[in-house]
Formats: sequence, C-alpha cells, structure tokens
Amino acid sequence: MQIDNKDLNFQLLPDCHVFNLFLTIFAHNYGNMTLSQEVYGEMTRRNISPDVVTHTILIEGYALLGQAEKANRQFQIMKSNNIKPNVFTYTSLIKAWAQVWRIDKIKQIYKEMIGSGIKPHRATYRVLASITNSKFDTSQKSSSNLPISRTPQHVRDTTKLYDKLEKVRDSETAYTLFETFLKKFDDTNYNPRPNIYSFTVFMTSFVFYHRNMKLALKVFEEMLKRNISASCYCYNVLIEGFARSNEPFKAEKMFYTMINNNIKPDVSSFNSLISAWITVGRRDKVFMVYREMKKYGINPNEVTLNKMKAIGM
Repeated sequence: MQIDNKDLNFQLLPDCHVFNLFLTIFAHNYGNMTLSQEVYGEMTRRNISPDVVTHTILIEGYALLGQAEKANRQFQIMKSNNIKPNVFTYTSLIKAWAQVWRIDKIKQIYKEMIGSGIKPHRATYRVLASITNSKFDTSQKSSSNLPISRTPQHVRDTTKLYDKLEKVRDSETAYTLFETFLKKFDDTNYNPRPNIYSFTVFMTSFVFYHRNMKLALKVFEEMLKRNISASCYCYNVLIEGFARSNEPFKAEKMFYTMINNNIKPDVSSFNSLISAWITVGRRDKVFMVYREMKKYGINPNEVTLNKMKAIGM
C-alpha cells in the first residue's frame, strides 16, 4: 500500500525551524552534506531566510567530516549575508580547522571571536582540550598558546578520500577507492590504523550518494572482518539505506542484528525502521516499532511524531 500525498497531514509550517530540523538530520545524524546543501538550496528558493542556526549546522557538519575549507566557505557566506556568528558557530569552525592541523586558522578564528566580544563556551574549550593531552586553561584570554596536537594521518587520508568520493559519479569507481583504502589499512606499517570513522564514511557514501546497498554491506563486512566493532551509527546508516530502497524486512533484520550484538538503538534507529514500514503501508509494524521504542525508554522526537502524524497515528 502506497501512502498518497493527500493522506499526509503535517502540522508544521515550512519555516526556518523546520528546515533546520532536516539539515540537522542530514548533516549530523547521517553525515550527508550533499543532501544538506540540497535542503539549504530548497530553503533559499522558497525565500525562507537562513539564520545563524542554519549556517552553524552546516559548518558543524563539514567540521565533523574534516572538510575545513567547505566549513570556512559556509562561514564566509554567512557573514556576507550580515548574519552575526555566535559562540557555537566559532566553535564549529575551530573544530573544522583543528581537523586539518591549521593552527594559524584556529588562532585567527579564536582572536576574531574574542574581538567580537563573544566569550568562549564550555564547548569551545572542550574542542580545544579534546585534541591535546593537556587541559586547556579556561582563564586563557589570548590565542597565543592554543594546545593543538597533530591530526592522525588516517583521519587526514580519509578526509582526502571523502573529497574524492564526492566527485565520483559511479559506485564501481567509488568501490575502487575503498579497495585502495583497504590496502593501506592492511599495511602493517601504517600507523595508527584506520578506525570505524573511515569505514563509516564509505558506508555513508554508498547508502546516500550511490544508493547501492550491496556495496554498503560489503564495506560493513570488510570492517567486521578486521575486528572493528560496529557502532549504533553504522547500523543506523544501513537501516536507513534499506528503508530508502523499500526493503523493510532487511531494515528490520539489521535493526535486530544490532540489538543481538548488545548495541542499544537510539531514536534515529527507530525513526528509520518506522520509515521503512510506512513506505510499504504496514501500520501494524509501525505501531509495533513505536511501542518497542517506548519499551527501550527512548522518547520520540519531532521527526518521530511527524512520521506518526503522516499516517494518522
């Protein structure tokens, strides 16, 4: 059973807040900045003005992927539109430059933040402290002695591969890049070893960019072969992928595989599984997943509630 648009009964108006919600899901939950930019573009086409939160979400999304130049570009777009950055905007941009070992840029942004009369937040100090073995002095007022340590080589290599993946159109070429990555991983002289982050970047690419679940599962299997334990986020990417490809039973199987491996699902896990069953009109399954969500003590978020409203539940 296919749900017709006329059956949808959304209560949310398409304002800046709603678009920011979707931006957060794509940028932070799924690490998909291509879709995030599509949402951003749709927002501006509808003459809905982005606010400081909109730009900060995008800057943080690029920071999480180590794409500092793109984060900085978004920051400059924001300022050119006369939107004043806040402490979280500066913190996200500092995080982005820290990923690529640009101490000069970190000092520049930190100095600009202080010069604008914006006091560092706990999150700012946490970002700085997280990339050093020593604690950051929260009484520090200047940027002269920022405690930055060099970003691990595998993070920088993965970031380069991510940039290449964005330019690749076909999934087979993308998988060739993954095989190149595996050779480096299996090289015993490569230290430190690539970790779950690197594999997740490839899984995300195959699920959201190339819509190729077969290759996404290959990446997942290669990761497990190398004794790297999957996280909740890894499973979420695959569950969402199966939901988008109208394969709810595979999404359900992946969901329970995660639980059987003693990984507690989060709200995104349940939301993706709910979407999978909504796509094929299985209201009974949707209700069952919703009840199980409550059983796990996970509160529905705005995305969950909108999905339930869409099918009149």
